[in-house]
Amino acid sequence: MNDKVYLAIDLGAGSGRLLAGRTDLKNLDLEEVHRFENPGTNLPGGLVWNVVGLYREIIHGLKLAVARYGERIQSLGIDTWGVDFALTGWRRNVSAATGTPKCIKRRESCPSSSIPPISFSAKQ
Repeated sequence: MNDKVYLAIDLGAGSGRLLAGRTDLKNLDLEEVHRFENPGTNLPGGLVWNVVGLYREIIHGLKLAVARYGERIQSLGIDTWGVDFALTGWRRNVSAATGTPKCIKRRESCPSSSIPPISFSAKQ
């Protein structure tokens, strides 16, 4: 198996995780490095993503991955649930968030355990 490691961050409606993958183009080994909840935050305008909390969890997961894999890490990809959104705008040539990312799904349809634990090896 190749010693190169590829990291992936998956942010779902109820939880997130950081995965480390290795491949020799015939086999794929995935390891879950860090898992965390993404419950959202209720504000007067509705359910929104806790962006600061997600940032902290992502940084924590990256630190764990660097401690484990170090210089073998080749890349990082991030995937999020596709219908949530944040509005952004420009003011005096500085980007500024004009809205907190909205969580489209209602809380009762976003259980915190929405992503099952993963540990497998796929062989061709």
